[in-house]
Amino acid sequence: MTPVFHTSASAIGAAALLWVSATSALAAPPLDQLACAAAVHCATRVTPTDAQVILGLTEVQAHNAFIDASQDWPDHVWRCAAGGRTCGKLSQLDAQTLIGLAEEAYGPAEQLRAQGPQTEPTEPTPARKTAPPAAPRGNPPIVVESLPKPGPGTLREVPIGNGVSSDEIQPLDGQWTMVFGATKTVGCMAGIAENVGKGMPGPQSGPKVFEKPFQASAMIKNPSVKWRRLAANHHEAQITPAGGAMAMSYDLRVLNPSQMQGNSLVTVRIPGQPVCTVTTPFSYRRQGS
Repeated sequence: MTPVFHTSASAIGAAALLWVSATSALAAPPLDQLACAAAVHCATRVTPTDAQVILGLTEVQAHNAFIDASQDWPDHVWRCAAGGRTCGKLSQLDAQTLIGLAEEAYGPAEQLRAQGPQTEPTEPTPARKTAPPAAPRGNPPIVVESLPKPGPGTLREVPIGNGVSSDEIQPLDGQWTMVFGATKTVGCMAGIAENVGKGMPGPQSGPKVFEKPFQASAMIKNPSVKWRRLAANHHEAQITPAGGAMAMSYDLRVLNPSQMQGNSLVTVRIPGQPVCTVTTPFSYRRQGS
């Protein structure tokens, strides 16, 4: 082992030493170790910072290395593993087994993958100030104030999750109707699917006046629902009730000014039982369109 591995092992204990030994035996770090370094999920007492030191990666390099390694599996397999969506003939358990990460890793992994590759931060170069040319002798000095001119570098990109792009669709105000499709369950005991969603906040039919630009938070007026913009016209909501045994999420897409669609996902964890997932597609339409 190299000295950096000895230093890290002494700092984080026997669990880190075993983790390092497994790493050094491979030509490239396995996905679970990259997941730890990228702060997606650590299965041992090793922290993301420890993993970055052991693998010789910066935080940004670990982020990008995990995204690059994740390309070994198609996007629809990751979405299936994270939320039971786009599974096709796979089950959510099949997708999780195929990728090989711990169950708790798939939600954070999808968030990191949605962010895309990052670049190392750089210190901004201070602008050099130049003195104005000296005025001719005998004449009073002239002060000229320069105004910023448009050109390359004057625009900034808006990262995913903030701002509004020209591709955003503005839903129309009016009477909207929510229609739920057939529910699909995986790993659930009898009776859970019928009761799991009761009391959970959800989109409602009725008159709607949407903010301009559109804010997904208008779909569910509840402070416990946390919305996140994944991309243009694509939003996700997370709901975690007290106790932590059950969690709920919504995946919402705006298709046109009069139609939205998506899926609700409820995950139930009962000690001694398989993880239960209940997925329900829905359509949200404006009447008269």
